[in-house]
Amino acid sequence: MTSTPNSADCRASTATAAGRSDTRLVVIRGNSASGKSSVAQGLRNRYGRGVAIVGQDVIRRNVLREHDTARGPFAVPTTSPVQFDPAQMKDSIRRLLAAQPAAIHIAHYGTVADCARMAEELVQRVDAMVAIARGVDGAEDRHARIDDGLTMLYGEAAAEHGVADPERSVAEVLGGDIQINAQGLGIWLDRLARSRQP
Repeated sequence: MTSTPNSADCRASTATAAGRSDTRLVVIRGNSASGKSSVAQGLRNRYGRGVAIVGQDVIRRNVLREHDTARGPFAVPTTSPVQFDPAQMKDSIRRLLAAQPAAIHIAHYGTVADCARMAEELVQRVDAMVAIARGVDGAEDRHARIDDGLTMLYGEAAAEHGVADPERSVAEVLGGDIQINAQGLGIWLDRLARSRQP
């Protein structure tokens, strides 16, 4: 298990520089759906590998951990396209918990210590996400309905967790995750349908 260093150990010296003398930070701001991501991608396409795009949802979710409250960290399962299998995911969560870890380091998220609570919530959310997807399977607008269902599920969970202004916050911070999870659930449903064909 990894331990989290105290905040004093994490501070960089003010004399520490990042990048080179010609490194530039470009901040692109604008309203929702105003084209910020398209402009950022255009800059990367023009200037190549030296350009890193760090979206606000990554900063807010992974660095600032905006949904963490006095109850602890807030997390949702990922159903990344082509890899999601609910039984395997729940089994993996339970196997990790069986080791009785004091903390778990989650890739792209950080260290969490309230393992039993988080594991229980993640397993419940996997089941809820699967129920949402199965409930709209076969619908013409399946993706949009899964997206709406996940938005509602995560909003309710965030409210219960004590997140301030959960509807707005979930849409802003988890919007990209919701899209990816909706895609993953759709691909999982398609894979199930193919497996039932003779």
